[in-house]
Amino acid sequence: MKISIIITAENKEKYIERAILSCLNQNFKNFEIIVVYSKLYNQFLLEKKFEKKIRFLKTKKIKSPIHDQIYKINKGVLVSSGKFICLLDGDDVFKKNKLFNIFSNRENSSIIIDKYELIVNDKKIKNHYRKNLFKESDIYKIIMNPWPKNICTSTISVKREQLLEFFKKVNYWQYNFLAIDILLVIYFLNKIKNINKYLTVKYNYNKNLDTRFVGFRNWKYWSRRYEQFCFFESLNKTSSLSYSLDKLVTKIVFFFLKKFT
Repeated sequence: MKISIIITAENKEKYIERAILSCLNQNFKNFEIIVVYSKLYNQFLLEKKFEKKIRFLKTKKIKSPIHDQIYKINKGVLVSSGKFICLLDGDDVFKKNKLFNIFSNRENSSIIIDKYELIVNDKKIKNHYRKNLFKESDIYKIIMNPWPKNICTSTISVKREQLLEFFKKVNYWQYNFLAIDILLVIYFLNKIKNINKYLTVKYNYNKNLDTRFVGFRNWKYWSRRYEQFCFFESLNKTSSLSYSLDKLVTKIVFFFLKKFT
């Protein structure tokens, strides 16, 4: 089985070579690398260094960084030839055994999510997967939303045919705050296979996009949560979430902030 790695490289010139090398260093060899970008100032040097080992795909740039990433992934999927697609942000890296584990867990899996080591400003963060007994309880699952937490784009691998279905059916342009990772885990909510292994390294820097959505006082934080529920409901999914406390609080806070900010 062939695996396609799609790397989104926009504004990642400082780190893209590191990401590419982590892919080329895999102990599973049947794969292709597609680097999608609008502007890549070191493209010539990368092409010279890696010759024909990777494919560069230039696309137009979308103004919204969130939509731009999704748009580039969509374009990458259309030219890919692998049965499974591994997503990778240009500033993250894969561990050496990442693709082998994806291959080993491919059966009966639409979407596979592995764990990641977190590096913030070049310092490794310990225990960011720390267990919380309350969050693992049935009560928490009833009052809160059911989709996975503590995920990132670079930990997500999806069957190509399923990803094509996703882009065909989901109008991601109508959501201003939902990145590809949360869209995919909600869309494939009941088809997720979690791998309890650290196969990815995620790097967070001061200008990381996710930092814009942190904090209970942040309007964007609640806007993103509100859109998550809207997207969930648009898929006609039925569950106890329809009456959850999380959904009620989110809607109240969102409309309050929208009115007074």
